[in-house]
Amino acid sequence: ATSTVAAAVEEAQQRGNELFRAKDLESALLAYSSALQAALGLSAAERDSRCAVLLSNRAACYLGVQQASLAARDARLASRLAPDYPKARYRLSRALEELG
Repeated sequence: ATSTVAAAVEEAQQRGNELFRAKDLESALLAYSSALQAALGLSAAERDSRCAVLLSNRAACYLGVQQASLAARDARLASRLAPDYPKARYRLSRALEELG
């Protein structure tokens, strides 16, 4: 069952990545949110690192649609899940900068 969950997470994440590259940020947000929901079914060992990436990616989308407070929330959580993940810290600093 875990491999099925992992495949669902991967598929939704890839869809989000493609939509993000195509600048369809609203749809990418939905795809990353779907991937995050699916990721709750992953093993604890996989869940934190995968969710950190997904939250960071969703934060990038929120930054792109001028939702800095939501971007900060996701980036802050991503930073907690994976303290050594630089993209999360970068996106958090961008969001906080936009919030003033």
